[in-house]
Amino acid sequence: MKFIIEKRNYIILFLIVILVLWLGVMKKNRVFLKSFNFNDKTITVAIYDKVDTKKVSNRIYKIYNKYEKTKYLDEVSYGSESLFGVEDENIIFSFATNDVLDYLKGEKIEKYIINADGNVVTGKRYGMNKYNISISDPNSGEILKIVSLENQSMVTVNDGIYDTMVVIGNNIVETTITAQNIKNSNTKEGKDYVLKHDSNAFWYINKEIFMTENFKNYIV
Repeated sequence: MKFIIEKRNYIILFLIVILVLWLGVMKKNRVFLKSFNFNDKTITVAIYDKVDTKKVSNRIYKIYNKYEKTKYLDEVSYGSESLFGVEDENIIFSFATNDVLDYLKGEKIEKYIINADGNVVTGKRYGMNKYNISISDPNSGEILKIVSLENQSMVTVNDGIYDTMVVIGNNIVETTITAQNIKNSNTKEGKDYVLKHDSNAFWYINKEIFMTENFKNYIV
């Protein structure tokens, strides 16, 4: 009986050691996941590289806080064009996110996803798969499509003539401006416009879906 009890104690001790080691590994490799505010938007930032949590969190907060107080931008570059006196909150927000991306790049942080109400920026994949993002009907909540992205931006617009509209591009600022510029255009004009700006678009209205040809490449 004594031998059995001692053997059981060794087993329990072994399991405790394994658990402590596992918790240590999980803590070391845990995901940075934090929410920030920008006016009426809730921004969720997930980082899959190892980072100084407090340092990164403080810096991201300061960037969004700075732009939250910004009422207009003097000049905005958009491809070969220049826009002056920009007051659109969505574009100002995209500049804030772009500054966050510049900060992450400077810190050599590559694996991340930033999401604010359907405005998404993805970094390098952290596993085998890219980042999957759903496109939903804002009226019913039904998932319409799921897209897979890596190192790209996705902007969702629900205040135009469509139930929802999505634009995917390579730069969050230019993608946001493109989306704002076509939200009240018909799909033919929208398709021509996004293709000129190296983007792809998806439209949903009255239970019908329209999209540029290459948008299909993102759908999983």
